[in-house]
Amino acid sequence: MKIAFLKKRFNPYGGAERYLSHLLGLLRGERHKIFLITSEWGETGGVEIVKVNIRKGTSLISITDYQRKAIEALRQVSPDCSVSLERIYGTDIYRAGDGCHKRFLQIRRKTEGFLKGLSFKINPLHRKILKTEEAIFRTTPRIIANSTMVKRDILESYQNIDSEKIEVIYNGVDLEEFAPGGVSDRTALRERFGLSGKAEVILFIGSDYRRKGLKTLLEAMGSIKRQSTYLLVVGRGRRENYRRLLHRLGLEERVIFAGPQTEPGPFYRGADIFVLPTLYDPFSNATIEALASGLPVITSQNNGASEIISHNEDGYILDDPGDSSRLAEYIIRALDERKEMGGNARQKAESYPIEKSLKAFMKTIEEWRRE
Repeated sequence: MKIAFLKKRFNPYGGAERYLSHLLGLLRGERHKIFLITSEWGETGGVEIVKVNIRKGTSLISITDYQRKAIEALRQVSPDCSVSLERIYGTDIYRAGDGCHKRFLQIRRKTEGFLKGLSFKINPLHRKILKTEEAIFRTTPRIIANSTMVKRDILESYQNIDSEKIEVIYNGVDLEEFAPGGVSDRTALRERFGLSGKAEVILFIGSDYRRKGLKTLLEAMGSIKRQSTYLLVVGRGRRENYRRLLHRLGLEERVIFAGPQTEPGPFYRGADIFVLPTLYDPFSNATIEALASGLPVITSQNNGASEIISHNEDGYILDDPGDSSRLAEYIIRALDERKEMGGNARQKAESYPIEKSLKAFMKTIEEWRRE
């Protein structure tokens, strides 16, 4: 079978890209002819790269240009099945890995105020995305959502969408790559950042600090008086935006910004708990990676991955992602109960191996081809 995938560019830190890399590897093993229509990608053996050159400029220009050129390339490839991981209509299957933009903007309006919400209505980029995603949800024959939350958001945000065509397939995790660490891993991480061996390490992994809830987490840290507790922030973001808050909370010495990391494994294996009070996340890969690494996970109900967490057993689910007081309470409880909760977390993750997710995705492709 000729299968074409559409992904704008490869980001070595992106969960969608890692997922696609795993999927391409499975499909190569099944001897399908695979095409990847993209503007930027690394070495991918056994996959024919169809490169499209995108105009430089604003996000709106970049998105519009890729949409147009990707569809042109898709016509030339003429695959038996086309799968898009980007907001592009005209493909057979769309993986809604970015969730529902309309729902995301609704959440932002509640947290950022009337004027900011008003700007969303006139911002040409948001208007473009909303128009495109509605067309996708209405016209694409098969849609894959990576959480029940995303499926619900789509159906509640856009009327008269056929719910039967939306299938939920959780992301899954590589259980060999992400596994609990030992004493040496804990020691190595603390020595790397100059911490004592008894230091408690809270791990935050995510790019776009504001959407991922870093401000709420810092406020929670400010109310935790355990001076041997540290926050390790991994991912892309503007540290300078939090300088004043760190100073006001007296956290300059207890918060460490490690920047983006291509190998997050050592951070998971050396940390004590994982916290992600995200404003909106369709399904955070970091969440399930942390579970697999034996870390209790605290995240918000706006994270699709919270669906697989059992509250007070392998983690905690924050009802309000801005509730720093409740978050601080959960952090203290998770640190105190991390051994038992960490064991439960690993056991939970073992129910979601990456192979299970990929096979479900492949089944959807095969079913579409037979229709």
